[in-house]
Amino acid sequence: MKDQFGLKGFYKRSIIGVWLFGFFADIIGAVFLFAVLIAGNSLGMPHEIDYAISYDPFSQPIAVLVILFAMVISSVFIFFFNYRYTFKQVIEDKKIRVRVALTIATVSIPWTFLIPTKWFFKFY
Repeated sequence: MKDQFGLKGFYKRSIIGVWLFGFFADIIGAVFLFAVLIAGNSLGMPHEIDYAISYDPFSQPIAVLVILFAMVISSVFIFFFNYRYTFKQVIEDKKIRVRVALTIATVSIPWTFLIPTKWFFKFY
């Protein structure tokens, strides 16, 4: 690490970037899901798959795969943004920077994409 500023300094210098880039990467994954729904409607995707992606991913295996792919897309962008931008000035050693960026990308995958939205609408 540059300047040997300790864990507290490392945290202060990187947390905002990690959070903002993580949020942006999650939006990229959500845009992918939205694009799949729009393109699927245009290409005649069965309504069951459309419903599963939107409301209940575990009702259709293909929906789970599409959502997992969106999660991987988000995770790749989280890794890229953190490695390339957030930690570039903070962690000079590339090996450590890869490990830290990979750990954050793995832990902060948008797991909430897998939550069935129908749980929130079951009372309506």
